[in-house]
Amino acid sequence: MPLSTSAQSTALSDQFAARREAILQAWRRADRADPDQTTGRSLALGQFLDHIPEMLDAFELALRSRPGGSDARAADASKKEEGVKHGLHRWQQGYRLQELINECGHLQLCLYNELGRIAEQNPAIEPATVVEAQRQIMALINDTISESAGQYERMQQAEAAGHVGDLRGALASLREIEQHRSTLFHQAVHDLKNDVLGVDLAATRLGQPTMADTERVRSATFLQKAVQGLNSMMEDLMQLARLQAGQEARRIAPFDATALLTELCAAHQPFAHERRLSLQVEGPNRLAVEGDAEKTRRLAKNLLGNALKYTARGGVDVSWGGGKGDLVADGQGYRSRDVVGAQYSAGDRFAGGDGERQGVGR
Repeated sequence: MPLSTSAQSTALSDQFAARREAILQAWRRADRADPDQTTGRSLALGQFLDHIPEMLDAFELALRSRPGGSDARAADASKKEEGVKHGLHRWQQGYRLQELINECGHLQLCLYNELGRIAEQNPAIEPATVVEAQRQIMALINDTISESAGQYERMQQAEAAGHVGDLRGALASLREIEQHRSTLFHQAVHDLKNDVLGVDLAATRLGQPTMADTERVRSATFLQKAVQGLNSMMEDLMQLARLQAGQEARRIAPFDATALLTELCAAHQPFAHERRLSLQVEGPNRLAVEGDAEKTRRLAKNLLGNALKYTARGGVDVSWGGGKGDLVADGQGYRSRDVVGAQYSAGDRFAGGDGERQGVGR
């Protein structure tokens, strides 16, 4: 007695379920044999199979379900849901979209081959039932590609939106940097103009033959300080120009940080004394480090000079050691124990470039 259509479909579904492992192994072999499929070769078996077993569950349910019935609808919904998950995981695993589509093609061929084997070994299964199974295979692959590719598109859009946000942030940062640079140049030009006017005024007064000797000495002292200010300003501008032109090259070599900082602080003692500030130093007798000594000196000099310049009362403490180092301004003009430079570590290689970071080195 021939089997009913429903019984044939159920038998076919059971055959696919019994051959599940063989189908999945054949699919993996076919995928690895494809030279264009490179990403999946590095995945473990469970990662490679991903949500395909759940989609095959839905396929087998659809085979034995009445068309349009509740089970058939549940199978369709499950295929779409698992297809979305599969696409998401393939995106996270680094699959190209072409690889995703190719692996679906390999799965389709494996299912067709298995269907042909089952039909050949079970002549009781009528051709109409085989055709319906072929239709279900096509629907499975179509849903897998459609839902997975749709998820890919959503992920690409989300990634593109993230790139737009990053670009907007970078553009805002660039505008802020340009604004800050314009402000710095404006201040530099203003200070330079004041120093030039001071030099001009002092030179004019020195040229007056009737000037008293005391006034002449005072004007000469003022002129000397103004010229020193001009030299310092021009040096800073030249350093900035070289930095922006990419002409600042680091020369890494061993040096004694203690000797460098001690000498630098000693050279600034007259300026601190003139401003009635204390300048205290604390550190080991020797601290061997590796970096660009000249650029480290320049950076430390700028930090120390700013600390002394903007501290109205009190003092400035400079300390260093084998762990962390600080340059601290403790007085009116800064908050109490305000750290002027960022902490640095003696074990690290010095950055040695102006403007790279606020600190003696790191």
